[in-house]
Amino acid sequence: MNVLLIAPDLGLTAVNDEVRAVSLALHPVILNGTVTRRDVLQALQSHIWDVIWFATHGNERGIKLSDGYITINDLTAIVRASNAWLVILNTCSSRLIGLELHYELQVSVITTVTEIDDITAYQTGALLAQALAKTKDVKAAYDMSKPGQNASYMLFYDYLHDEATETRTILMLNEWGYKLSSKIDALERRMNQEINALRKDIDQLNINIDIAVRLSPLHHMVFIGAFVLLFLPIPLFYVEVREMLGIDWQLALSLAILSYTASAVLWSYMWWGGRR
Repeated sequence: MNVLLIAPDLGLTAVNDEVRAVSLALHPVILNGTVTRRDVLQALQSHIWDVIWFATHGNERGIKLSDGYITINDLTAIVRASNAWLVILNTCSSRLIGLELHYELQVSVITTVTEIDDITAYQTGALLAQALAKTKDVKAAYDMSKPGQNASYMLFYDYLHDEATETRTILMLNEWGYKLSSKIDALERRMNQEINALRKDIDQLNINIDIAVRLSPLHHMVFIGAFVLLFLPIPLFYVEVREMLGIDWQLALSLAILSYTASAVLWSYMWWGGRR
């Protein structure tokens, strides 16, 4: 078998042990250390691959390399270009990705069901590689190496002859639909909250505009005067302005305090006058 083993260095402690075990059993071409999408694409040009084996992080978003995640859409294109008939996703929570690969490309996929700790991933990978080398049969190798109860790993293989797998796949599809529906509902709730908040802001703005429009001429003058007195002292804080006006900083400070006090009085008048 021509096996491509993709195992970027992402801090998983047992990945190197898995790489050694797979290497001894299957003699793969190995991409490890820093592995980017470009490295994977270049590897596709050198062989027609039978097996692509990922030993890395994964989740419902995709499979992680050194330069980020490969989404399910891009991963599908990569597997299709490789002509592989078996994909092994020894990652975390990659069953939905495996399901999509299997249905679209009709390839066999061994994938994780939930989050897997490092030592379990290493042990399963080592046993799987040894069983594949011995039997050359995907189903037999999976049955020989999988952890108990089918709780950690899953094989997408031949549904026509595996009724239990077909049942689990249907349940997974239902779960997938439920998760998608939940995400849509959450998005709809968030959008409704943002729309309601925006409506409140618009209503408050309309109220403020209405109040401003209904101000009497006297209140308009007081409003303008309060703003002017609030900003008028600012130039007095500059030495050049004080020198130009011929005043010292004590007088400038006194004028500023007087202006701010007058502004505060006018704002108070606006507030209390507007309430009557």
